[in-house]
Amino acid sequence: ATSRFVGVSKQRNKWAVRYADRQGNRHTVGTYDDEETAALKFNEAIIAAKLTDIRAINPVVDGRPQPKQLPRDKSAARPPDPQRVKTTGSSSQYYGPYWDSRRRRW
Repeated sequence: ATSRFVGVSKQRNKWAVRYADRQGNRHTVGTYDDEETAALKFNEAIIAAKLTDIRAINPVVDGRPQPKQLPRDKSAARPPDPQRVKTTGSSSQYYGPYWDSRRRRW
């Protein structure tokens, strides 16, 4: 299971904090009952190990860590860009799919 915070993951019924150092060695900070406490401990461990230049930490506002931003959903179907759609000479009305006449398949 994943967490809303960087460096925190669910392990059994607790939140585990782990990070990798410059050589790629993994370090376990500990396990915590609260996800936000675990995120703050991750920040402390990264700062103590002086890895802030290569590892992201959780932003903190008013003493509470902020969840990481979720990536934008790129899987949703969208209509093709009208300027890129071929109007003539194409076997498909959509941009991208075309009929390969030599191999006789889309």
